[in-house]
Amino acid sequence: MIEEQAFWIAWTQINGVGSISIKRLQQHFGTLAAAWTANREQLLQVEGIGLQTVDAIVQQKSRLEPKKYSNSTKSKTLTFGLQTKPIFTRVCY
Repeated sequence: MIEEQAFWIAWTQINGVGSISIKRLQQHFGTLAAAWTANREQLLQVEGIGLQTVDAIVQQKSRLEPKKYSNSTKSKTLTFGLQTKPIFTRVCY
């Protein structure tokens, strides 16, 4: 199974989709994996995501494979005091 972090990275690769849009997608669909499988009409139901963004998502996600990012998400953490947070950045190849 592909980790949720891999879908997070895939979503960040879509122009016009930032952290707020990703959070809204996750809240609406429950997981980013479920959001990834949503069709155009379902994406348009997400609060704060408009037609232009949905068109960008539909056009760009067809060229992305979240499973490609699943190995790149392991063991990448930053530690600040007692808190450990995963690092999420755009992946450049």
